[in-house]
Amino acid sequence: MKNGAESIEEIKKTVFSRNPSSIKYKSEFYELFNNGFFGNKADTAISYEEVIKKGWKGTVSIRSRGNGTARALVYNFPIENIPDEIEKRRKLGFDVTKLSFSLTPPDDKLRIQGEIMRTEQGIFVLYSTVKKPMNLSLRDEEKIATGICAQKLLEENLFPVSLDDIYEILELFPNDVIEFSSYDVCVGNLPHRNTIIWEVRGY
Repeated sequence: MKNGAESIEEIKKTVFSRNPSSIKYKSEFYELFNNGFFGNKADTAISYEEVIKKGWKGTVSIRSRGNGTARALVYNFPIENIPDEIEKRRKLGFDVTKLSFSLTPPDDKLRIQGEIMRTEQGIFVLYSTVKKPMNLSLRDEEKIATGICAQKLLEENLFPVSLDDIYEILELFPNDVIEFSSYDVCVGNLPHRNTIIWEVRGY
């Protein structure tokens, strides 16, 4: 059985062997994400036991590290309801060992959120300013900024170190999409940042 460190190193080797480097599978993303490879993120756990151990307070969301991600999503519910939500997904046929839990960030302090990618015309940002979880926010409002306007939008809303993080990921994975949320306050597991990375994908 390979240990976690070997597994992560193998995934890194695989994604960087592509030309250009790219995250092609959700399983690749989550292994790298959960090991901090993409920088600032909401506090996450891969089991209810880990949630309890962390002593979280507030509300959580569930995502899937496997198939059927959208159907697995549930936002901002009380931590004590986690066992019921897990059982609901078990009955829907999900592999509940692939569920991922994240502590809810302060949506009332959202600035912008959405998707960032590089195009032939420069930086492209699909975004919303609605103060809701991302899927709901983008459902209510979709705005687009490109080129210089996109750069200015990011500079106005992301703390400098968060903007540096975004550009670093774009350099590493020039054709992939970054899902992000930016807030009025510092958030996440790294200091001095107001932007959480939710996903980096080339799939």
